Amino acid sequence: MFKVVGVLLVAPFVGLWLQHVRPLLGEPATVVVLFHLCFNIAIGLLFIGFTHVVSRNVEKWLPKPDKTMVAGRPHHWIRPR
Repeated sequence: MFKVVGVLLVAPFVGLWLQHVRPLLGEPATVVVLFHLCFNIAIGLLFIGFTHVVSRNVEKWLPKPDKTMVAGRPHHWIRPR
């Protein structure tokens, strides 16, 4: 969710990035890698405060865990003799 919102926020400014940073870096691969790094750092810093809100919503969307399963396996009780 954070990446989608980040792309929507940053997409209009990619042209500015290419206009101002590309002449300084030269190689297209370097420009792409640096953009990707800056994008991920900015999204991380921008949305770190919203992780609890999103995690609560995701927990609501996910199915409830099966109480009869332990670590993904059926749980069988063994009677002591």
